[in-house]
This record gives sequence, structure tokens and C-alpha cells, in this order.
Amino acid sequence: KTPEGGKCCSQRTRFKLLCPKCPFYPNGVCASTNLIHFEIQSTLFLMHLELEAKNQNLQCLRGIAILLVAVFHFTWRWQDFYPWGKYVSDSWFFVMTNGVQLFFMISGWVIYATLIRTGSFFKFVKNRMIRLAVPLFLIAPLLYLFQKMFPVEPFKEVFPSQILTSISMINPSYFLFFFDVKTDWITGVQWTLTYEITFYLLSSFVFYKISQKHVFEFMLGMTNFILIANYLYLYLNNQIGQGYYVKDVNSPSVEYVIQQSGLLHLSWFVLGMWFFKFSSNRRSKKVLVYLVNLIFLCAWDISQGRVAFSQPKQTMFAIAMLALFVIFFFRLKAQSSKPFLKSIAQILESLGNVSYEFYLLHEIVGVTLLLSLSKITFIYLHPEIYPFLIFLVLITLYAASFAINKLYSEPTQRYLKTKFVNHSSR
Repeated sequence: KTPEGGKCCSQRTRFKLLCPKCPFYPNGVCASTNLIHFEIQSTLFLMHLELEAKNQNLQCLRGIAILLVAVFHFTWRWQDFYPWGKYVSDSWFFVMTNGVQLFFMISGWVIYATLIRTGSFFKFVKNRMIRLAVPLFLIAPLLYLFQKMFPVEPFKEVFPSQILTSISMINPSYFLFFFDVKTDWITGVQWTLTYEITFYLLSSFVFYKISQKHVFEFMLGMTNFILIANYLYLYLNNQIGQGYYVKDVNSPSVEYVIQQSGLLHLSWFVLGMWFFKFSSNRRSKKVLVYLVNLIFLCAWDISQGRVAFSQPKQTMFAIAMLALFVIFFFRLKAQSSKPFLKSIAQILESLGNVSYEFYLLHEIVGVTLLLSLSKITFIYLHPEIYPFLIFLVLITLYAASFAINKLYSEPTQRYLKTKFVNHSSR
């Protein structure tokens, strides 16, 4: 069927696929005059639905990742300050920090998909900077005021200059190394933003300036080269299995700055790119060889260069994260028919939608709340209450993150992208 009289069907929901203004086929011609356009738009629409389903799964994975990281900070990370510290000292709580690697894998998938849909290098960079910086303009000052009002022992005294450092998203070690200026983040979790930005810049430069078709292969080759060079350096200096630490806090080494940049941890991002390539039906023996290569690189990263399987719990956790990707992308439907699974998926997706704001808030606010509440005599004397206390803090953080996201982040990002990205590209 076609719209009556061959008129534009932009206002007719049942003929949305036939509309030449349909976002899934923006340059099309009204299908009332040519059926082939309807077929093309239908195919693109189905592709869009498939991508939306995978995006929902990605949000669920983000929800899982942020819960892992939050539980790590609410248990093992600050165990010496919690009354329940002795109950959370097992290394199983420590491996939950690998939720960060799950975030990196998600970023690899998302950035690969975004690069394909974005028109230019500068448009991509502007989009990503708006995405990262806008929440920080509000959250960094709020965290500063929060720490001033509710100081707790684990966190150092904060200064106004740290707000600017956090908003700039420039790693403090860069300031110290290049400009001899000592500063710090407003919240310690921001170190991951350096890794993310390094990957954004490298992958987008390769995609737009070198090869769009072979961006994955270039990134994989670069990751192999960097880690091989790193291994040779550590071997020649008898430092296999050791990290780069600052011997003098006022003079970080070149090696430490390189490590802080995230260049040594690209394998997780590239693994996410592999999942995007695989889910796009580009399966081949060569792609499977790439996967084996990436698993080896990730195993090296997660063991920090130590003897293979010297940290079995972390290895098992890494395998579990890979399994999560496989399950969410190839087995689990976005809309499950089982009410319980559907409810869980909706909760995780909702948490994933605000995961960035949650991530920025959770350590400072969450740990402060837990330490403050644990001073209540009844709670202090009843350790069985602690899991419920953590759950209550998670709910509070979600409510704050949701409010910031809906009332500030999303509207501001939408305005800035319309004003400075989409408008300038016309």
C-alpha cells in the first residue's frame, strides 16, 4: 500500500517506512512512486532494530560493569576503613575491579559503531568530548563541596584547582611531567577517562586518516607492537611482572607516564571492536585467529605480565566477562519473554543509561555514606546489616545519577551537539 495520492507520509505512523524523511533512509524518494525504496528502507529499519536491541544489551552490560566496580569500592578497596573489612578481604572482592575492563570492552564496541556512523574526525572528537565533559562540569564542583562538608579519612583534602583538573580530563601525571605542576583529580576513578580518551584519539585517527576498512587490523597490530615492545623493555630491565611506580612523587618517569596513558591496555578496547566485527556477520577463520590473539593479550594485561595463571581468580573473572559478551550478544534477547529476566534486564538497562554519572559519583559519595552510617552503634554491632546498607547506598546513588542525567546531562549534551556539532556539519 502507498499513501493516498502519493503525498508525503511523514505524519502517517502506519506508513512511516514509506516516508522519504524517515531517519533510517534520509536521502530516499517517496515509495509511492517506486517500491524498491520501500524495500531498502524496510531492510535499513530492520538493521536499525537489530542495532537497537544490541544497544539495549550494551546498556545491560554497562549496568553490570558499574555494579561490579561499585561493589569493589564498597568492599575490598577501602576494607581497612570499614567495620566489616575483615569480611570483604578475600581476593574475590578484589577481582570485581575488572568491571573496568568490561567498560573498556563496551567502549571498543560502541566506538567502532560510532566511527562508522560519524562523518569526520573532528565531529567524532567533539561528540565524545561533549559526552564526557558535560557531566563533569556539574559533578566535579558537587564532589568538591560534598568532600568539604563531609570529610572522611580515606580521601585526601581537596582544593578548588582539582575541579579544573577533573573538568579538563587531563591526567595529573601529565601536568607534573610536562609542566611541573602538582594536582589531582577530584575523584580517583577518573583515571579510566585517560585510557578512554587515548583509545578514542587513536582509533578515530586510524579510521579517518589511515584506513576505514582496516581500522580493526591496524588497532590490533598497534596493540601487539606496543605490548611486545613493553615486554622487551621489562625483560631487559629485569622487571617482568612489575608495574611502573613513581619512585619520586615530584618526578614521574617516562615509563610511568606511558603506563598512565592507557597505551599498554588497549587490548580490552580492541577486543570490544572484535565483538562488533563478529556481530556484524563478518565471521571467518582469520577473525577467530584475531580473537585468540586478543585473549592472549588480555590475559597478559590482567596478570600484569606475571607467569600465566599465577592469578587464577582474575583469569576466571576475565573468562566470565567474555562469556557475558557472548551471552548478551548472541543468546539473550533484548526483550525476554520471562517476566523475571525482563525485569532484571530493565533494571540493568536503566542503570546502564546513567552509568557514567553513577561512576563519577559512586566512590566519593558512596564510601562517605557507608562510613558515616557505619558509625551508628546499632549498625556497627550488627555486621549482617552491611549488605542491606550497601544496597541502600546503591539505590541512593542511582537516584542521584538519574536526576543529574535527565535534568542536566542529556538536555545539555543535546543542545551542545545541535549547536556545535550537527549545525557546523551542515
